[in-house]
Amino acid sequence: MAKKDEIFIAGAAGTQIVCGHCEGNQFRSRRVLLNSGTSELFGFAAFSPEAIALACVKCGKMQEFEDGRVELVPVQD
Repeated sequence: MAKKDEIFIAGAAGTQIVCGHCEGNQFRSRRVLLNSGTSELFGFAAFSPEAIALACVKCGKMQEFEDGRVELVPVQD
């Protein structure tokens, strides 16, 4: 599990992920639920699939990827 505020270089499908806005290549990550309003309404949000959200360190733009599709490599200080 990633430490809070840990910064990563990320890759998916054999390609390094870069920010589509500023072309940054360092991200913070967190797990997010892909739930809908209907699942919330009926109390099924806990059963919704998870994704990995990457937030660019330079500009903050967020990108989401299916769980298990992203490789994260911690950036050394």
